[in-house]
Amino acid sequence: MIKQFFRKKTPDTTVSVDMNKQRRYEALVRAWHRDLYRYAYWLCHDPHIAEDL
Repeated sequence: MIKQFFRKKTPDTTVSVDMNKQRRYEALVRAWHRDLYRYAYWLCHDPHIAEDL
């Protein structure tokens, strides 16, 4: 279980330059939203502020 936690994570969604701007943004959000939320929560220690960030 600990090995899974520390394994290198790769996003399941691929982002291509051929996508239009909206689809590319949505793909990036799907790929990174969990990590970005965790980082924001780590910075501010408040779930509501972390969601806003």
